[in-house]
Amino acid sequence: MRVVSKEELIPLLRELFSRAQSKVIVVSAWIRGSVFKELLSLLREGINLEVVIRAGSLSDLEVSDLAFFRETKRFGGKIYLHPKLHSKFLIIDGRFAVVGSSNITFMGLYPEGNVETNLLIEEEEKIKELEEFYERLKGESVDYTDSIGFVINSKSAKESEIILLEDLKEQTYLKIPVEGGFLLGRLAKVSRTTSLESDTLKRILNAEVQDWKIASLFAYFQESAEVLTGELEVLGEYEEGRGLFKTPTLPAKAGLLVKKLSSEDEGLKKVLLKNHSGYDMGYPAYIGKLYGTEVKAYLDLDKVIPMHMAILGATGSGKTTFTKKLLKNLKEKDVEVFVFDVYGEYGEELRASLPAKEVVLKSVLFPISVEDLKELLKEGGATLEERSSEEKEFFGVFRKALKPDIERTALSEYSLLELFKEAEKHLVSRVFKEELKEAVEHLKRTYGEEALLLQPQVIKEIKEVIESPQRVKVFNFKELDITETKINLIGLILKEVFIRAKREPKDRLVVIEEAQNVAPERGFGEIPSGRENVAYTYAKKIAMEGRKLRLGLIAVTQRPANISKFVLSQLNTQVIFKLITKNDLEAVSVFFEHSKEDIFRLLPFLKPGTAFVSGLAVPFSFIFQMEEIPYY
Repeated sequence: MRVVSKEELIPLLRELFSRAQSKVIVVSAWIRGSVFKELLSLLREGINLEVVIRAGSLSDLEVSDLAFFRETKRFGGKIYLHPKLHSKFLIIDGRFAVVGSSNITFMGLYPEGNVETNLLIEEEEKIKELEEFYERLKGESVDYTDSIGFVINSKSAKESEIILLEDLKEQTYLKIPVEGGFLLGRLAKVSRTTSLESDTLKRILNAEVQDWKIASLFAYFQESAEVLTGELEVLGEYEEGRGLFKTPTLPAKAGLLVKKLSSEDEGLKKVLLKNHSGYDMGYPAYIGKLYGTEVKAYLDLDKVIPMHMAILGATGSGKTTFTKKLLKNLKEKDVEVFVFDVYGEYGEELRASLPAKEVVLKSVLFPISVEDLKELLKEGGATLEERSSEEKEFFGVFRKALKPDIERTALSEYSLLELFKEAEKHLVSRVFKEELKEAVEHLKRTYGEEALLLQPQVIKEIKEVIESPQRVKVFNFKELDITETKINLIGLILKEVFIRAKREPKDRLVVIEEAQNVAPERGFGEIPSGRENVAYTYAKKIAMEGRKLRLGLIAVTQRPANISKFVLSQLNTQVIFKLITKNDLEAVSVFFEHSKEDIFRLLPFLKPGTAFVSGLAVPFSFIFQMEEIPYY
C-alpha cells in the first residue's frame, strides 16, 4: 500500500486501465464524461465495466453529465445509481485498487485541481475486503437496466400510474423492484399527451387567419414535449426471502423504477411456476410467453387434473392447437387420457410424441334406449307404438337389448339389423311388418347398410382402446356423421371412464372437443340436455365428482354460450381465445373481474394463438402468446 501524489494519479490510472484484463470497478460520486472518455479509450474490448455514481438530486447529474452516460454505455459498461454515495475507489481485475478522495473529474484527478489524497492497494486480502464492500454497496444501489419508466402516482395497492420513457403496447407485463422483491404488473392502458402552454396556445387560437393558425399549431406540436403515461394493474408482490407471491397491501411509492421483464429473472421464473394457491406447480406445462415479453409462462396440470379446465375460442383462434400442445406436455406424467376427437385432429400428432392408441369410429346407428329406437322408426315412416300386445312384445326385445352401458348393451354382440329381425318375429300384423320393412329400408338408404350392421365391431374397437395399455386413448369421430350416435357413444365411454374412476381412483383426464354438443345448455341446438342425454349426465358427474376421483375434464368449445352453465362453472381454469358473438362474450364475462374489463373488451380482437388464462392452474390471470415450436 502506498500514497499516490496528485501528479502521479492520472499516469497511474492510465497504466492500470491499459493493463486491465477482465474487470474494472469504478465507484465515484461524480464522473465527468470528458475525463472518463480518455480512461475508457485505454480499456481493451470485452472488459467487464461496472460503475456506481451518486444520484441524490438533479445537481448530481449536472456533474455526471450526458457524455459520461453516453461513453459508458457505448463501451458496454453497466451503471448503478446510489442516492447517498460519497465513496471514491477503483478496483482493477481484483489485483489493484485505488482508494481516496478523488472523483473522476478534472478537479479530482489533475494536478491543477483540488488537493486530494489517494492510496494504491495491491495486498490481496485488503482488495478482497474492498470487493466485499463493493458488493454490499452495489446491492444498495439501483440497477436501472431495462427500466422504461417511473411510478408517479398510486391510487391503491392494485393500481399505479406510471410515466413511460418508451413506447409500449397495452397488455405488456412489467415489474417494479421494491425492497425484498418486486411488484408484478400489467399495463392496462397507455395515454399519450402533449404539454401545452396556455398563453402560447391562446395567442395562436385568437389569430384571425385560419391558415396561420393551422401552420402555427403544426409547428408548436413539433417542439412540444410529449408525455407517455400508463395505468398499471399490480397483479401481486413477490417476496424473495420466503419465495412468496402475495397480494400487495401497500400502494407503490412514487419514484420507483418500472422495468421490462427479463426471461433470465430468477424471481420471476419462480412466480410463474406457482399456481393460484401460491404453491409451486406440481406439474408445470409450458404454454407460451407472457404477452409483450420473452418470458415463458406455465400452467399447472396438477390443478387441471382433477379441477377441470375450459378452452374457449372462435373457430381458427388456436384452441385445438393449444389443447394438443398442452397434452404433449404429459410426456412424463402418469395419467390416462381420453380424447374425444370430433374432426380427427389429434391422433397423428399425439401418437408421434406420446404412447397413444386411436380408433376411427365407423358411422353406425347406435340407439341406447327404446326412445332412441322409436325416433329411428318414426324417421322411416313407421307408426309402431307400444299400444297392442304385439307392439309391446316387439319393443320388449329392444327394452331388453338396448342399455346405456357398454358392458350391458346387446349391440356388443348383435347388430341393429339382427335385433330388428328378432323383434319382427313378435309382429303378427301385416301392416306392422310392412311398416318395419319400409323403415329399415329407409335407414339403409339414408345411412348405408353398414350403419345397421357394424355395432358389435364399434363396441369391440372402443373396448380395445379403453383397455389398451397406452396412456392416451383417442376416439376419432371424423367418419361418424350421425349426431345422435356420436353423443350416445361419447356418453357410453364417459360412463365407463367414470365407473372405472370410482372403482380405481388414479390420475385420468377427459378431453372433449365440441363440448357444447356433449353438455349443452338447455334450449340450445338439437341435442337433449336432460336425463336422456347420457353424455351430458356423465360430463356433469365428472365435473361435480371428478375431484375426489382424480378425474379431470377439459371442455373445448367455440360456443361457450351453448355449453351447460353448470358444467362451465365447474371448470376451474379458463383459457379464452378470440370470441366474437355477443352471446359467447356474455357467457365468459363471469371470468373477468372488474380490473380485467379492458381484456374482456379485447377478446374480439385477439390474434390467433393469443389467449387469456385465469383460474387455479396459474399464479395470476394473464394474456399469453403461443409459439409455433413444440412445447415438449
